[in-house]
Amino acid sequence: GIWVYRATQRLSAVTSVQLQPPKTILITQKEGLPSNWIKKVVVHNDTIWAATYRNGIVQFQYDKDALEFKLMGVYGKGEGLGDLQILDFQKGPNGKLWYSTQNGHLGYLEEGKVVEVAKLTPFASDINTFVFNKDFIVIGTAVEGLWKAPINDLSTFMPLKDEESEFGKDIRQLIIDNAQNLWVGTPKGVQKIVLDDTFEPAESIRYDANDGFLGVDCWSQAITKDANGNLYFGTIGGLTKYTPSDSETSTLAPMIAFEGISVNYKSIDTFNLAKHVKEERIWQLDASQNQLSFQYKSVDLKHPDGLQYRFKLSDGAWSPWTSATIQNLAGLSYGAHTFTVQSRNIRKQESAPLSFQFFIQPPLLQRTWFQTVLGGVALLFVILISWLVVRRMKRKTQEEKERLALQNNLLSLEQKALRLQMNPHFVFNVLNGIKAIDDSETEKRHQTINTFATLLRETLYNSRKEQISLAQELKTLQHYIAMEQLMQEEPFQHEIIVETKTDIEEILMPPMLVQPFVENAIRHGVKGLGVKGMLFIRFKEEGEWLHCSIQDNGPGIFTSQQQKSFDHQSMALEVTQERLESLAGAGSLHIEELKDEDTILGTKISFKIPLETDF
Repeated sequence: GIWVYRATQRLSAVTSVQLQPPKTILITQKEGLPSNWIKKVVVHNDTIWAATYRNGIVQFQYDKDALEFKLMGVYGKGEGLGDLQILDFQKGPNGKLWYSTQNGHLGYLEEGKVVEVAKLTPFASDINTFVFNKDFIVIGTAVEGLWKAPINDLSTFMPLKDEESEFGKDIRQLIIDNAQNLWVGTPKGVQKIVLDDTFEPAESIRYDANDGFLGVDCWSQAITKDANGNLYFGTIGGLTKYTPSDSETSTLAPMIAFEGISVNYKSIDTFNLAKHVKEERIWQLDASQNQLSFQYKSVDLKHPDGLQYRFKLSDGAWSPWTSATIQNLAGLSYGAHTFTVQSRNIRKQESAPLSFQFFIQPPLLQRTWFQTVLGGVALLFVILISWLVVRRMKRKTQEEKERLALQNNLLSLEQKALRLQMNPHFVFNVLNGIKAIDDSETEKRHQTINTFATLLRETLYNSRKEQISLAQELKTLQHYIAMEQLMQEEPFQHEIIVETKTDIEEILMPPMLVQPFVENAIRHGVKGLGVKGMLFIRFKEEGEWLHCSIQDNGPGIFTSQQQKSFDHQSMALEVTQERLESLAGAGSLHIEELKDEDTILGTKISFKIPLETDF
């Protein structure tokens, strides 16, 4: 039940509390308590509020006239209390009475009503205790540690923890001292947490037997503060008092020293090591000595277990703080390195950094001077090889140039020889044609001779050139066809078709290349045919080639050759074929008879030569 008493007490300087015999009044179930198991009592004016463990919260008031306590109300399930297993109950801001429960419920009483903040789902455990500090509430759970939330927004709780220190998971005591520091009691001792302006941990100090905290295992909610700011911690081993002072006992920053350094598992001499570190020398190591081990130590007599260490290599980042006092570095790269180590005590006072400088020589192949010499030799070798290659290429180029010049000269001579072979035959055929004109047709003979004279001048002029324009070739062909028309008994129809993107004045070709095929088509195709003779000549530009075709409606070239013996015309065709093959390669000339089933419709001769222009 509830004991109400007046008593004086004296607290010892260390851990004990002695109470003089009190004058007591006992309030039990007989006086209206729903349960004699009382977890917490809060006195507010003349009202006593008692939180039971399993039966909710009760309210008593002292009647001065009757000199007794009267039951004023019971707050349970019916009044909105979601969990009756109350673990902590205390007065909060604005006179509200706050409570926490075993099943994670948090709420308060205001004007006789229960306002529950709802169950805090992140905490699947007891909310053992809680404490207020201005704008925040901090709760301590049984298995999830510390959590905080703004008082005006209790829907969002965030964990309260230090990135480098662990406050423990089972929180049993919470209190805020006059300096606004948070004290946390756990089964493993008590911690002082210094909070910054954002209510985040700025420093954490753990107290143990070395600091006079002998009880260690803190008892749930057995913590209080008197008017002078002294703190009292109830533990399994007794009561401990903490008296703050205006000037906390200062501690010196720790000092750190190397206890040993090993290279490839072989220890460096201690005397040389101390001298090396003091004089900041650079330890020279061979390429194979790339495995180092550093052992270091700091001393703190009061809190040896609170020492932590961190290290970094050269300009790299610091490692996390740990309690390890040895660090192995294997497979180090070649070059300069600086190993730096630092320690700090429980108050996070850091030692001056301690450094060890060393240089791992690269292998011979990776040393600068050797690479320079090797590079110079390689460069000379490359220059020599390049000179020999260039010299050989120049010689081969000169030989190829001379060979091509000779080949070009021979080809030119061959072209001229072929034209000389063809021209006499052409003149012979024309003279025979003029001779065959009847003596009565004097005007026709004169016109034929004049046309032949023009054609002969063009032929002689063109024969001196390697190439003429397509326009000139067409002009010569027109004169030749006009002359043949004069010598024919029955004129024939002819058409010249030109399909080129390039201007015909700019397209170049060998002279007298088409005339032999046109002559053959006239003399052995359309001449003496008995029907209207048809002659079609086509020039077409396709990519890098100039295609030409000559088509007639005669009896067919193969049939004509079977009926006639080898003559000058056959020789002209053979010479022209040789010219074509020297220009465009073998197979560039195609001769075919046009047929409709078994009926021969004529002959088509086609060939192609490389497209050349004068630009």
